Amino acid sequence: MKKNKKDEFEFSDSSSGDKAVKKQKKCCSDDTKKDEGLAIGISLGVVFGIIFDNLALGIALGVSLGIAWDSYQAKKKKDKDKDE
Repeated sequence: MKKNKKDEFEFSDSSSGDKAVKKQKKCCSDDTKKDEGLAIGISLGVVFGIIFDNLALGIALGVSLGIAWDSYQAKKKKDKDKDE
């Protein structure tokens, strides 16, 4: 395993004898964080849906709040980049 210039890690499969190289991006880059709000929203929606015995409503609210959070974060980042 070696690290190249673009923060990607290269893994070579030495067991098969061929020189196959797989590239994997570094965890937690900006591209991987874009759906974080949706995942958290769905998780919280399921939890509150189970607590209040209305799973469908909980999931629906979780999805809508997660999408709203992702949209807010994207707008915040866009405004920050625009100011610079």
